[in-house]
Amino acid sequence: MDEVQSLNNSIAERIVYLRKERKRSQDDVAASLQSMGINCSRGKLSMIETKRRPASALLLAGLKLVFNCEYSDLLQPVEGEMKPNLIIYRRKPLK
Repeated sequence: MDEVQSLNNSIAERIVYLRKERKRSQDDVAASLQSMGINCSRGKLSMIETKRRPASALLLAGLKLVFNCEYSDLLQPVEGEMKPNLIIYRRKPLK
């Protein structure tokens, strides 16, 4: 995985982490961003959180205000507690 993709993944995980930590729904966060003039729907936020779309600099600036956090809080990788629940089944054991 390249550095850009790794950063996008970290940002997506941090957005989910911060949103859940603050007990905010995707609809609520999207509405807050829209009230600031940032074009973000629940669907767009969902795509960012599920790593299907990168977050723009404008969106990160808005999220910083919505979550009342620092940019570093949005950019640092999430420690073990919020890793995705993903199970990979393999036919052959790893060597």
